Amino acid sequence: MEANHKTLSREERNKLEGVKDHICTNLKERLTVEKLAEKFMFSKSTLRRQFTIFFKLPISEFVFQTRMTKAYLLIKAKDKPVSVVGSYVGYKDRSAFTNAFTKHFGIPPIELFNANPCDDFIEPNEPENHKNGLENHKNEPNAHD
Repeated sequence: MEANHKTLSREERNKLEGVKDHICTNLKERLTVEKLAEKFMFSKSTLRRQFTIFFKLPISEFVFQTRMTKAYLLIKAKDKPVSVVGSYVGYKDRSAFTNAFTKHFGIPPIELFNANPCDDFIEPNEPENHKNGLENHKNEPNAHD
């Protein structure tokens, strides 16, 4: 029998929502399963398993997608210079951020930033898949223990 979110207690679901909220508000930090498990009083294996059951996405994937979505929105809104967006979402190395962003969205961050909305610019794959506007990807830094 496949596990689903209904097999989790209300307390477990609330703790998992807390983990998600912590991730979303602390993207600059090094977010490891070990640190999250300790902070929210889970074992690492329980956190991995329950997070995947509840959000239908492994925790490291959720962290990566949240970072990419936030970066996309910041660049698109031109709220921050592209040169600082990567560090704002948890990347210490600018080229690692550029490579991950380009691989994920199919366009370098600077091209998205410089795109004129009146041009015949074709939007990259905008985030829309996950309930927080997230898509799948595996190259997330700092989400592994």
